[in-house]
Formats: sequence, C-alpha cells, structure tokens
Amino acid sequence: MTCWEMSPYVRAAEAAGYEVQFVEPWELHPEWNKLPFLHERNAGRAAMGKSIDDATLQRMVQRFEPLPAEGALQLVRASEAPERLTSAKPNNTKNKNNNKNNPITAAQLRRKFKGKK
Repeated sequence: MTCWEMSPYVRAAEAAGYEVQFVEPWELHPEWNKLPFLHERNAGRAAMGKSIDDATLQRMVQRFEPLPAEGALQLVRASEAPERLTSAKPNNTKNKNNNKNNPITAAQLRRKFKGKK
C-alpha cells in the first residue's frame, strides 16, 4: 500500500474521531512479503472467487511503501494520487451531483423524483 492509498482511510478515521496509528506488516508477521504466506492468508478469498494471482501479489509487495519513523501521519495526510491516476478519471459533466463538493440538495431530490413511484 502506498501513502496516497492510505490517505482517504486516515481522513475518514480522523473525521470519525479515531486516533490513527500505523502498524508495519512485518510487525504482524515476519513473512508478510512471502508468496506462500500470502497464499495461505488469501485462501478464504479464493473460496469466494476472489483469488489473487502470484504476479499481482508480487506487484503489491513491490509497491509497498514503508513509513518513516517520524512524521508518518503528516506524510499520509498530505499524499495525493499520482497525476496519471487522477487525470484518467472520467469527466462526467452530465450529472454534476456526482461531485462530493457539490452535493445534491433535498429540494433537487424532490424535483427529481416528483411523481415517480
């Protein structure tokens, strides 16, 4: 997991009043980055049809960003998705209410669904 991927979870936790603490994966299990261990941990997912192939697991391990000993919380809070990902998002001009900064109002909802059952 990268810092920018953690950022929305940190913001949500803090908004809900939680204190955020980071735990590095090697603190949970010394073989956190070994394929046999990852297969064992994901065995239940395979039973649900959500298996992850070796190449994907290996990419996830390689992309992992360890956090610094000091300032991790500030680093994660300030992290943003890389430009290549943010510019790839579709520009939906048809429905401006999809924008979290422009939420739909109760009056707009009433007009939208007036007469519909």
